[in-house]
This record gives sequence, structure tokens and C-alpha cells, in this order.
Amino acid sequence: LARLYRDCDCLVVPSIGYESIPTVVIEGIKSGIKVFATGKWGIPEVLISRDCWLKEDSVGDIVEKLSNFSPQNGRVDHEFLKRLDGDEITSLHEKLFKGT
Repeated sequence: LARLYRDCDCLVVPSIGYESIPTVVIEGIKSGIKVFATGKWGIPEVLISRDCWLKEDSVGDIVEKLSNFSPQNGRVDHEFLKRLDGDEITSLHEKLFKGT
């Protein structure tokens, strides 16, 4: 799965309705690629940059954001990576699942 993410220029996660724990968003970020996702529910807590937030149920917004995106050589430095590391993310998820 990590190789699949790394082989992509970006990841688009246009969730509609509800995204409780944005696991796919976190996986994309940790793989070092640019992630665009619906800016609601649990996504803003991990995808800090509002420039990467998509409007819910808006194909036009997706087209606009991707049209302005140009793949960079190297890894993307999301602000998220400075806030949480993989172990902390795993620990937080375990707490949520266990209800502790």
C-alpha cells in the first residue's frame, strides 16, 4: 500500500457525509505525497493546510485544486508531520477504538 501511495503525485479523498478517523488521509501524508481531502469532520485535525481542503460534494473544487497543483520532486512536507509521528497516531487511534 505504501508503494502505491509513493507512486502517485497526489491523493484525493473527496468524502461525502462523514469521515470519523481519516486513515487514508494519514496514510497518504505519511507516505510523503500531497493530499487533498474534504475539509470536514476529523480531516482538518490531521490535514492542517486549508489549501488542501476540498469542499464537500464539489467536483469543481477538486478540478480547481488539482489544476493548481504541480507535482514536486521529493517529498511533501505537510505541517501534520511536524505535529504527530506515526507512534503517536497509532496510540491515539487505539485510544479512540478502545474508548479510553
